[in-house]
Amino acid sequence: MNLIHEYTQNANPYMTPVPPDVFPPTLYEDCSISTIIPLDTRLTLNTDYPATAPNLLANFIKILPQESVECSAQCTSHLFYVIQGSGLMTTRNESYDWEEGDLFVCPGNDPVFLFCKDKDSIIYWVCAPLTIPGCSTCNGEIHHDFFQERNSCINISWRFEMTRIIMIGIGSVFS
Repeated sequence: MNLIHEYTQNANPYMTPVPPDVFPPTLYEDCSISTIIPLDTRLTLNTDYPATAPNLLANFIKILPQESVECSAQCTSHLFYVIQGSGLMTTRNESYDWEEGDLFVCPGNDPVFLFCKDKDSIIYWVCAPLTIPGCSTCNGEIHHDFFQERNSCINISWRFEMTRIIMIGIGSVFS
Protein backbone atom coordinates (compact mmCIF):
# COMPACT_ATOMS: atom_id res chain seq x y z
CA MET A 1 0.00 0.00 0.00
CA ASN A 2 1.48 3.34 -1.08
CA LEU A 3 1.12 6.04 1.63
CA ILE A 4 3.24 8.67 -0.10
CA HIS A 5 1.28 11.48 -1.71
CA GLU A 6 2.51 14.14 -4.08
CA TYR A 7 2.79 17.45 -2.21
CA THR A 8 0.74 19.72 -4.48
CA GLN A 9 -2.23 17.35 -4.43
CA ASN A 10 -2.44 17.81 -0.65
CA ALA A 11 -1.19 21.37 -0.13
CA ASN A 12 -2.64 23.24 -3.10
CA PRO A 13 -6.42 22.97 -3.02
CA TYR A 14 -8.34 23.95 -6.13
CA MET A 15 -9.18 27.64 -6.22
CA THR A 16 -10.98 29.79 -8.71
CA PRO A 17 -8.49 31.29 -11.19
CA VAL A 18 -7.69 34.93 -10.48
CA PRO A 19 -7.58 37.11 -13.58
CA PRO A 20 -5.10 40.01 -13.58
CA ASP A 21 -6.46 43.22 -12.11
CA VAL A 22 -5.05 46.69 -11.56
CA PHE A 23 -5.60 48.72 -8.38
CA PRO A 24 -4.27 52.21 -9.15
CA PRO A 25 -3.03 54.66 -6.51
CA THR A 26 -6.00 56.90 -7.29
CA LEU A 27 -8.00 54.52 -5.07
CA TYR A 28 -6.31 56.09 -2.03
CA GLU A 29 -5.02 59.36 -3.46
CA ASP A 30 -8.58 60.58 -4.04
CA CYS A 31 -9.64 59.83 -0.43
CA SER A 32 -9.94 62.80 1.90
CA ILE A 33 -10.57 60.70 5.04
CA SER A 34 -8.76 57.97 6.95
CA THR A 35 -10.19 54.72 5.64
CA ILE A 36 -9.67 51.11 4.61
CA ILE A 37 -10.16 50.48 0.89
CA PRO A 38 -10.87 46.79 0.17
CA LEU A 39 -9.53 45.48 -3.14
CA ASP A 40 -12.64 43.36 -3.51
CA THR A 41 -13.02 41.32 -6.70
CA ARG A 42 -15.70 38.93 -5.44
CA LEU A 43 -17.89 39.50 -8.53
CA THR A 44 -15.07 38.39 -10.84
CA LEU A 45 -14.15 35.50 -8.54
CA ASN A 46 -17.79 34.51 -8.02
CA THR A 47 -17.42 34.29 -4.22
CA ASP A 48 -20.01 35.22 -1.63
CA TYR A 49 -17.40 36.92 0.61
CA PRO A 50 -15.08 39.91 0.05
CA ALA A 51 -11.91 38.64 -1.62
CA THR A 52 -9.03 39.75 -3.81
CA ALA A 53 -8.10 36.12 -4.42
CA PRO A 54 -10.06 33.06 -3.25
CA ASN A 55 -7.91 32.80 -0.11
CA LEU A 56 -7.20 36.42 0.84
CA LEU A 57 -8.44 39.97 0.98
CA ALA A 58 -6.03 42.81 0.16
CA ASN A 59 -6.68 46.42 1.14
CA PHE A 60 -5.16 49.84 0.91
CA ILE A 61 -5.28 51.86 4.12
CA LYS A 62 -5.06 55.63 4.07
CA ILE A 63 -4.49 57.38 7.40
CA LEU A 64 -4.39 61.14 7.77
CA PRO A 65 -1.92 62.78 10.20
CA GLN A 66 -2.78 62.39 13.90
CA GLU A 67 -5.59 59.92 13.08
CA SER A 68 -5.87 56.17 13.50
CA VAL A 69 -7.58 53.21 11.87
CA GLU A 70 -8.63 49.93 13.47
CA CYS A 71 -7.91 46.85 11.34
CA SER A 72 -10.18 44.19 12.72
CA ALA A 73 -11.00 41.05 10.78
CA GLN A 74 -11.75 37.50 11.74
CA CYS A 75 -8.66 36.14 10.00
CA THR A 76 -5.67 33.87 10.42
CA SER A 77 -3.13 36.73 10.29
CA HIS A 78 -2.55 40.30 9.13
CA LEU A 79 0.32 41.40 6.88
CA PHE A 80 1.07 45.11 6.53
CA TYR A 81 3.50 46.84 4.17
CA VAL A 82 4.07 50.59 4.64
CA ILE A 83 4.02 52.30 1.24
CA GLN A 84 4.46 55.80 2.68
CA GLY A 85 4.34 57.62 6.00
CA SER A 86 5.16 56.71 9.57
CA GLY A 87 3.27 55.91 12.72
CA LEU A 88 2.60 53.50 15.54
CA MET A 89 1.06 50.01 15.44
CA THR A 90 -0.55 48.65 18.60
CA THR A 91 -2.34 45.45 19.49
CA ARG A 92 -3.43 44.09 22.83
CA ASN A 93 0.13 42.94 23.60
CA GLU A 94 2.54 44.74 21.27
CA SER A 95 3.48 48.20 20.05
CA TYR A 96 5.88 49.19 17.24
CA ASP A 97 6.86 52.38 15.43
CA TRP A 98 6.71 51.96 11.67
CA GLU A 99 7.79 53.93 8.62
CA GLU A 100 7.98 53.62 4.85
CA GLY A 101 9.35 50.26 3.72
CA ASP A 102 8.51 48.38 6.93
CA LEU A 103 6.67 45.07 6.82
CA PHE A 104 4.89 43.57 9.82
CA VAL A 105 2.76 40.51 10.48
CA CYS A 106 0.32 40.15 13.37
CA PRO A 107 -1.91 37.33 14.60
CA GLY A 108 -5.44 37.51 13.24
CA ASN A 109 -7.10 37.07 16.60
CA ASP A 110 -6.29 40.65 17.71
CA PRO A 111 -7.43 43.94 16.24
CA VAL A 112 -4.55 46.10 15.02
CA PHE A 113 -4.60 49.86 15.55
CA LEU A 114 -2.53 52.02 13.20
CA PHE A 115 -1.79 55.62 14.17
CA CYS A 116 -0.34 58.07 11.61
CA LYS A 117 2.27 60.57 12.81
CA ASP A 118 2.94 63.59 10.63
CA LYS A 119 1.98 63.06 6.96
CA ASP A 120 -0.55 60.92 5.08
CA SER A 121 0.27 57.24 5.46
CA ILE A 122 -0.55 54.56 2.89
CA ILE A 123 -0.39 50.92 3.92
CA TYR A 124 -1.03 47.71 2.00
CA TRP A 125 -2.88 45.21 4.24
CA VAL A 126 -3.49 41.55 3.42
CA CYS A 127 -5.46 39.09 5.52
CA ALA A 128 -6.92 35.61 5.07
CA PRO A 129 -10.48 36.03 6.36
CA LEU A 130 -12.09 33.13 8.19
CA THR A 131 -15.15 33.56 5.98
CA ILE A 132 -13.18 31.69 3.33
CA PRO A 133 -14.32 28.05 3.22
CA GLY A 134 -11.86 25.76 4.99
CA CYS A 135 -10.19 28.46 7.12
CA SER A 136 -10.09 28.23 10.88
CA THR A 137 -8.50 30.34 13.58
CA CYS A 138 -5.21 29.41 15.15
CA ASN A 139 -4.67 28.84 18.84
CA GLY A 140 -2.60 31.98 19.29
CA GLU A 141 0.68 30.46 18.11
CA ILE A 142 1.22 33.16 15.48
CA HIS A 143 3.46 35.86 16.89
CA HIS A 144 4.25 39.39 15.75
CA ASP A 145 7.07 39.78 13.24
CA PHE A 146 8.37 43.21 12.41
CA PHE A 147 10.87 43.91 9.62
CA GLN A 148 12.24 47.42 9.54
CA GLU A 149 13.85 48.18 6.22
CA ARG A 150 16.22 50.73 7.78
CA ASN A 151 17.57 48.26 10.39
CA SER A 152 17.52 45.06 8.36
CA CYS A 153 20.48 43.14 7.05
CA ILE A 154 18.11 41.56 4.52
CA ASN A 155 16.81 43.44 1.54
CA ILE A 156 13.04 43.50 1.60
CA SER A 157 12.33 42.94 -2.06
CA TRP A 158 8.80 44.34 -1.91
CA ARG A 159 8.95 47.63 -3.73
CA PHE A 160 6.08 49.82 -4.70
CA GLU A 161 6.70 52.09 -7.63
CA MET A 162 3.52 53.91 -6.53
CA THR A 163 1.98 53.34 -9.94
CA ARG A 164 -0.02 50.15 -9.55
CA ILE A 165 -0.47 46.80 -7.89
CA ILE A 166 -1.22 43.89 -10.16
CA MET A 167 -2.80 40.73 -8.77
CA ILE A 168 -1.74 37.61 -10.64
CA GLY A 169 -2.83 34.12 -9.67
CA ILE A 170 -3.31 33.71 -5.94
CA GLY A 171 -0.29 35.84 -5.08
CA SER A 172 0.64 39.46 -5.57
CA VAL A 173 3.12 40.94 -7.98
CA PHE A 174 4.15 44.51 -7.34
CA SER A 175 5.38 46.44 -10.32
